[in-house]
Amino acid sequence: MKEIRHHVIIACVAITIILGLFFRFANLGKKVYWTDEIYTSVRVSGHTIQDYSQDNFNGGIIQVKALQDYLQPRPQNGLSDTMKALVNKSEHPPLYYLMAHFWVRWFGNTPSVTRSLSALISL
Repeated sequence: MKEIRHHVIIACVAITIILGLFFRFANLGKKVYWTDEIYTSVRVSGHTIQDYSQDNFNGGIIQVKALQDYLQPRPQNGLSDTMKALVNKSEHPPLYYLMAHFWVRWFGNTPSVTRSLSALISL
């Protein structure tokens, strides 16, 4: 009887972990891209938030093309540009941005790829 209870507990824990993993990674690219995610993408791409804000916040609707220009890493923007974008910005540790910089360079710069790094770290 004790062994059956032990197997049931293990099965319940395994099912809970599998469901948690599924719901953590399901539809990562289909959720709304929030402001903090935009800021992460801007910094990882080597742009500063000040430049992004100056060019895009003029009281009107931000056009998708204008926003995408700041979210895509440019070949000329390297790790040093990401570091410059992080200077005096203490809301997140710089190590995360450095890891994200390489993550999007290696795997692509889509919302699901950008979010997958945080999802993996959260495990």
